[in-house]
Amino acid sequence: MTGAEGLSDQERASKWLAVAADVGREFRETAAQRDRHGGSPTREIERLREVGLLTLLTPARYGGGGGNWELGYRVIREIARADGSLAHLLGYHYHFAELLRLFGAAEQRAQNLTEAARAGWFWGGAINPRDPDVALRVEGGRLLLSGRKTFCTGARVADRLIVAARHQDTERSLFVSIPANRPGILINDDWDNMGQRQAESGSVVLRDVEVNADELIGPDSPPAEPRPFTTLNTPILQHIFVNIYLGIALGALEDARAYTLTTMRPWLTSGAQAARLDPYIIEQYGVLWSEHSAAVALADAVGGAVQRAYDRGDALTARERGELAVAVATAKVVSTRVGLSVTSAMFEVMGARHQCGTGIRPLLAQHQDPQLARSGGLQDPRGRRFRAERCAAGAERLFVDPTARERARLAPRYAPPTRPSASASLD
Repeated sequence: MTGAEGLSDQERASKWLAVAADVGREFRETAAQRDRHGGSPTREIERLREVGLLTLLTPARYGGGGGNWELGYRVIREIARADGSLAHLLGYHYHFAELLRLFGAAEQRAQNLTEAARAGWFWGGAINPRDPDVALRVEGGRLLLSGRKTFCTGARVADRLIVAARHQDTERSLFVSIPANRPGILINDDWDNMGQRQAESGSVVLRDVEVNADELIGPDSPPAEPRPFTTLNTPILQHIFVNIYLGIALGALEDARAYTLTTMRPWLTSGAQAARLDPYIIEQYGVLWSEHSAAVALADAVGGAVQRAYDRGDALTARERGELAVAVATAKVVSTRVGLSVTSAMFEVMGARHQCGTGIRPLLAQHQDPQLARSGGLQDPRGRRFRAERCAAGAERLFVDPTARERARLAPRYAPPTRPSASASLD
């Protein structure tokens, strides 16, 4: 298939992955220092804008790169290989822009995405579902937003914010797209998570922020029930994390290998002339590489499934949406395990000297691999994620069975899992 650029899909993917690899090498040189000192990665966001990665997933008809999610996931993984925080920001940027495509009316999508492509907007958001929605009210003929959100990724470096709100009069939940510098918006500098200091995911306070009617995302009369297609925002976002974890793990593995090849001394009883010739070390690297390669193959297959579901549009069925949820949950379980395995086992093949200032510590800090892999894995606790994988097969019932929806709504929001009996199996 040939796009507007005259490139086949494969040629387009090769082009943008090369761009991501080049800019990733730049980021890698300063990642350690930036993470130590914190602050906003303003210059790095500008580089992403300059090379065209901010508009990669914007449709070509709106002036963007015309890429799809299958390619976008691979680009995110390539950036994470160099700097996990910037991959986090880029992934969320893509996700926030996607909300316009999923929920916005046709004219609204065209207007916003065309302007975003022209100006190179970077999207941030205040949509954390664990917090109450921001209140939208009518007062004196004006629409006003008030509330607070945490984990507002990208807000401090954003040109535009997507805010999850609830209309006080109609109880309608909706998204709002507003300039990040609008009066009444306070973006707090309260983010300092280990290994993610430049992921810019602090809190945002909105105090009587005025909103224009055309900044409310979606039709004036939304359907009573969500369409399966519009709920793709959740698996799309979760698969972003899959690729961030695997990119971090690959960067860690490459740094460990470089240390083994250039610095590590052989164990005194190994009989090997160099650490790189020690069969035990070779075996461990082989196992780690195999596990990571298998996880990447799964991630790419699931990325293709996400894109195929997206391409179905309103023809997507509830069952297909449920099956995609299972696939994404499976990939997230695997990527979390592999990410933690690689970023832990790498220390076993490097010996004690890597902990000193002349060892690999500067390389580890360079892309914050063990810390970010573990911090990212805490986005949703592993035990609950495993349970979610088992339960996701029935997710499609929530779209087609009103009684199932009502039961889900009335159930305790965070009910503890039933303790399995001693005779329980994993079948």
